[in-house]
Amino acid sequence: MPLFPLVESFGKVKDEIIHLNKRSDIVIVDMAGYDSPELRSALQCADLLISPARPSSATEVNSIIKQAQALNPKLEARVFFYRCKPNHHKERIELYNYLAADSDWIQPLKNYVTFLTAFEKSTEQGMSVHEMSNTATAKAQIELISQEIGV
Repeated sequence: MPLFPLVESFGKVKDEIIHLNKRSDIVIVDMAGYDSPELRSALQCADLLISPARPSSATEVNSIIKQAQALNPKLEARVFFYRCKPNHHKERIELYNYLAADSDWIQPLKNYVTFLTAFEKSTEQGMSVHEMSNTATAKAQIELISQEIGV
């Protein structure tokens, strides 16, 4: 990937995102996964939100996103499950079916990320799984999610 600028911003980040969007084809905003002024501000101008959630907590962000979509109708929001237990598909499948059956919920991505050592090691080393060796399964999971969201 080509180098890209990294900008740090806090509080009402909407203006910074709009400014960056004028200079770039794609702006990726990474923030903490909880309700915050930054999250609410970013949602006012975002086109797409991908919210990672463990299957046990996927419904917590729903009301915040629905409020944001009322103010920003172009906002598409999707949730993806991560740290899924490899041998416990039943819980994930049940939650996926529950969310997918009701448009009042943020719709889940079909693809998901399992709990793999490769993700833990890459985080510890400050790298992506694509920069490491012996991470084919983790790379494949990330690539499937990227294809599904069109990146």
